[in-house]
Amino acid sequence: MECVVDSSTLRRRASEYVGRASAGETILVTRRGRPMAFLRPPVPGERLTRISVTTFRRTLRSALRTARSRPVLLTWHGGEAAVVAPVPKGFRLGAEE
Repeated sequence: MECVVDSSTLRRRASEYVGRASAGETILVTRRGRPMAFLRPPVPGERLTRISVTTFRRTLRSALRTARSRPVLLTWHGGEAAVVAPVPKGFRLGAEE
């Protein structure tokens, strides 16, 4: 895992992290040190609930809660930007994959 970001930092710098995920980076989102979700690039053909990056930023806590159970596609100016996906069961922060 290369990049880990706290949810408060993600809220302040959402466009930066969504841009990085859109470019191919996978980012682990934590809250108080606990893994909440992954921010990753979209996979062609995925059928997901869509929300704008602006709405995601404004409703971050609720959006992360939703993403813990099912992936959510973030859109930017109508285009697919990134996916907020659940952390796999048994995932441990700092464990070798």
